[in-house]
Parts: sequence; structure tokens; C-alpha cells
Amino acid sequence: MNDVAVSQRQIGNTLILDLTGKLTATATTIAQQALETAMNRGEHIVVNLRGVEYMDRRGLDILVLTSQQGRKKGRRLSLVNLHPYIKRVFELADVSRIMPVYETETAALAAAAHPIP
Repeated sequence: MNDVAVSQRQIGNTLILDLTGKLTATATTIAQQALETAMNRGEHIVVNLRGVEYMDRRGLDILVLTSQQGRKKGRRLSLVNLHPYIKRVFELADVSRIMPVYETETAALAAAAHPIP
């Protein structure tokens, strides 16, 4: 059963992936495939988590792994619109040192326009 859905939008050289539902161990395949496809196309990715109401460790792992792989290829994965529960989990896991987390899509898009540090 897939509890997560992914839609995508293109703005310049950035692909925005809008995730909705629950990103859990049993539902990560769709999200992982979308993330890998975007990275292989050579685009920066903004993952909009506004519609994600729950995420377990596997969901977090997928985002971190994709971000690390993207950095090796000179690409950026940014997160935006985190639910308060997910934001707290990310803070505890210190995710912001691995991938940037933004309050707004506009801020994430502006950052994507700059070279990766």
C-alpha cells in the first residue's frame, strides 16, 4: 500500500517535488524513485513537505541519502514547509547540517540559484 504521493513542478533549473501523505518504511519507494530520477536528470530539488503528516526513520533516511548523493554530483536537495512534528524530528536529528531546510518555497528557490558551498 502506498501512503505517499508525489507530484512535481519545474521552476527554472529546480524541480519541486510535492509530497503528500505518510512517508514511512512501507511507502518510501515512490518518493525514492522520484528523488533519484530528479538527481539523475541533473536538477536541484526542493522537496515540499507541506502535505506530509507523518514520517518515520526510513523516510528521513531517504531524504538524507538522496541529499548526500546529490552533493557528490554538485546538486542540492532542500526541504520546505515542514509540519511542526517533522520539523522537530529534523531538529533532533540535526538534518540542517546535511541539507538546508527553508520556511518558504521562495527562499529555497533563491538558495538553489547559488552555487553549493
